[in-house]
Amino acid sequence: MKQIHIWCNMNINYKWKLGDSVTLGKRLRKLRIQSGYSQIEASKKLNIADSTLSNYERDQRHPDPKMLIKMIKLYNTNADYLLGLTNDHKPYKTSEKEEEF
Repeated sequence: MKQIHIWCNMNINYKWKLGDSVTLGKRLRKLRIQSGYSQIEASKKLNIADSTLSNYERDQRHPDPKMLIKMIKLYNTNADYLLGLTNDHKPYKTSEKEEEF
């Protein structure tokens, strides 16, 4: 079983700005739309209430590390993109050694 561990300081200001005020919520909404999901469809896949996803996308609430991992997988992206550290939304490729780990 593959385990992913993420250390995340929940005091992080998710409203880091890249260019024109890009936030975690805006990136989540953009990825959801690009993936072809409505809010209802995405919230069901993430096993959360529609209102919770709406709050994430409006930056009214912030997902915990486990939810970030689910979103990364659902939207086929990477954590650095969601957290505003890069503008490259492509997922990272893992080597066979990492897969076994």
